Amino acid sequence: MSEYGREGLHLIIDIGASTVDVCSFILHTHRGSNRYSLLTADVQLLGVLRLHGARVDGIKRAYERRAQELWRNCDPCAPIALDVEQYLISKDQAIDEVKAAESAVEDKMLKIVGRVVRDAKMKRDPHSHVWREGEKLPVVLIGGGSKLEFFRRVVEELGRLVQRGTGNEGVELVRVPLPSGLRKVGGDGTRLTVAWGLSHRSLDIGDIIPADRVEDVGPLATWEAPAVPPRWV
Repeated sequence: MSEYGREGLHLIIDIGASTVDVCSFILHTHRGSNRYSLLTADVQLLGVLRLHGARVDGIKRAYERRAQELWRNCDPCAPIALDVEQYLISKDQAIDEVKAAESAVEDKMLKIVGRVVRDAKMKRDPHSHVWREGEKLPVVLIGGGSKLEFFRRVVEELGRLVQRGTGNEGVELVRVPLPSGLRKVGGDGTRLTVAWGLSHRSLDIGDIIPADRVEDVGPLATWEAPAVPPRWV
């Protein structure tokens, strides 16, 4: 295991152009090799392009409402406005629509990620130390869209929901560093980090145990399920 590795439960969120991939897994060593036991995974079309499309749709809805308003208030006997700007929506209206569109995408993401986390807490790894007071759930945020502020805000909100639902200290973003022998090639090195990971031989990665081979773990008899945050439902 590398100096950055840590045993136990993790959550990985991969933000791509089209999809968001979420998976909970347990990292541990077995006979000197890393072992990744996959617990629950989900893939949805909520990537960067979905966010862009939602913003565009928000602007479209704003102008459609403005057009309806202009027709509704039109007096056919009155001269039309000389100033074209009177037909446009304000900057604040545009921002409000974009924020509303982003909020809808955020809610969908939180429900998907939240269900994976809840599954881990309720039956896949309910006795993990990450649920205890003072602990945090490690979250690996990767992919080309991981540096966008929107997706980082979603993870911050996830942390508040996890803290409310479990009593721990929320989540902790785990840094995925470049190896010391490589230099960053433009940007922040996110793509190079992914490329470096894909360059490994399967034998060097360790053992990957599929989710269907990992049995559920029943909760302790004395353990009481926490209240489910509404945004997870």
